[in-house]
Amino acid sequence: AKPYYKEKMRLRTYSLTDSNAPYFLEIKKKINKVVSKRRITLSREQGEYFNREIKLPEGTESQIANELQYYLDTHAIRPNIFLRYERYALFGKEDSSLRVTFDQNILARRDRLSFSEGDGGDYVLSPDLYLMEIKFENAMPLWLCKILSEMKIYSTSFSKYGREYKEHCK
Repeated sequence: AKPYYKEKMRLRTYSLTDSNAPYFLEIKKKINKVVSKRRITLSREQGEYFNREIKLPEGTESQIANELQYYLDTHAIRPNIFLRYERYALFGKEDSSLRVTFDQNILARRDRLSFSEGDGGDYVLSPDLYLMEIKFENAMPLWLCKILSEMKIYSTSFSKYGREYKEHCK
């Protein structure tokens, strides 16, 4: 529906296989197409505790943890989807705010929602397709605009969660 304002809480990690990889608990807000995130870092054990209990683990006191707790206190949340994908990320040399990511093998499932359950799920996008996302703070560099224009790559809106939700509703 592309509402003016939306927010969600999510738990994420960048590795299912590295037992030392941290988890991140965050609130992601979008206001008129501007995205902001507030997150805390958790150990794998703390992340799995949160996923089971829907409670902040002991030892997570901070301003952001207070914001997350307020969200938990004012919203009835529960895990409802597991999204997994492989990401290749590039970062700007001259402009550190420039980031280009390519996601592939995007999978989703609505059961076995713990990260400890590993891989598996249904493809959200065909496995031969990539999702490219370009993020920057002020303006996209002119050299990147020229490359995208020459390749006839134009901006579009895409949500991994939104795509899976549409399929789930069918």
